[in-house]
Amino acid sequence: TAHVAPPSAQDLELRLGIMDLSRSVFFISWPVKSVPTDFPSRDSQIAPRDIAHILVLEDELDVATLIAREIERAGFSVTFCTAIEEAESKLENTPHPFDLIVSDLHTPGGNGMQLFRRLRAKGCSLPIIVLTSETDPTMMRDVIDCGIDAYLWKGSPPELLQAWIRNLTDPTRARRFNV
Repeated sequence: TAHVAPPSAQDLELRLGIMDLSRSVFFISWPVKSVPTDFPSRDSQIAPRDIAHILVLEDELDVATLIAREIERAGFSVTFCTAIEEAESKLENTPHPFDLIVSDLHTPGGNGMQLFRRLRAKGCSLPIIVLTSETDPTMMRDVIDCGIDAYLWKGSPPELLQAWIRNLTDPTRARRFNV
């Protein structure tokens, strides 16, 4: 879970707690020079078609906001939601289609794998990146078997997520389901 530490006379700090495979918990901290005030709207920009439109499903609003900001910094348009039902509604009702989904596994309304299976059963070939703190190897295998394209841990460098998004939304690259 991410949280912003109370401001000190110096800088702010973003801390992310992560549990590894041995169930040991450790924290990663990043210095934050200022608190951003230009947070993306949950129903943010409608993407022009020359910019990839990314749907982010993350139940923790502060984490969703940080993820959305990093994706927007890389030049993508972002819409985020905090529950599976909301994600499904946006996927069905957004006037400009999404190009990729970034999703946590554990969200209100069910497990992300349920969403991935339903989407794949409907023939949806959108690339899916799982961004989670889940470290159980069996869960990881099951998620990959659902047809996701990338599995990243929360706390991975933002550049890694941005690189996966660039690669999976690049129309010049043939993806496994479009070959």
